[in-house]
Amino acid sequence: MQLYLLPGTSMFTDKEDDDEVGEDGHQEVDDEDAGDQEGEVSDDELLPDIDSTEPSQKKPRKERKVWNWVDGDLEPKEMPDNVVKPKGMEDCRFAVEYFMKMFGKETFNLLLEQTNIYRTQINKKIAYIEMSELRKAIGIFMYMSVVSLPSTRHYWKKSMGITTVSKVMPRDRFDEIKKCLHLSNNLLQKKKTNQAMTSSSK
Repeated sequence: MQLYLLPGTSMFTDKEDDDEVGEDGHQEVDDEDAGDQEGEVSDDELLPDIDSTEPSQKKPRKERKVWNWVDGDLEPKEMPDNVVKPKGMEDCRFAVEYFMKMFGKETFNLLLEQTNIYRTQINKKIAYIEMSELRKAIGIFMYMSVVSLPSTRHYWKKSMGITTVSKVMPRDRFDEIKKCLHLSNNLLQKKKTNQAMTSSSK
């Protein structure tokens, strides 16, 4: 069977291929197709404009402070001049001077004397306690009242790292002084009689 095409006819009947070519050689497009093409947006138009030439703006990093620890004792700081000092302590410049004004050298001398007396009464093998050792022990007691640990021995553990105590005095020596601390001679104290005990119990 043979098909014959008449002049001016086409074998394609689809709408998209049925566009006619005008006399000027340009393809004519229906109004409906033109409207669809104008409404379409390409993928490139959806992407934001990125200028590759602009460098990325990053927040500047803050410089970290580096602390260098130095082993040693802290220098004592003077008390501020604008602090109102108690009466009789106008000449005190450092905290230790305030403490010595209140505690007093006489108290240290009495404590040292009675501690060594009691030392000979309980154990003569304990070495004589010097004034410097006694003052260090009192300082350790004050430090322990601020920095509290479960037991006294914790201050000398290497894992705890309390060098403020462990480097000042050995643990065993501190225990000896602690055991001997005394402010009065027990031998000079009046013994309680049975009569005094019975009268006080009534």
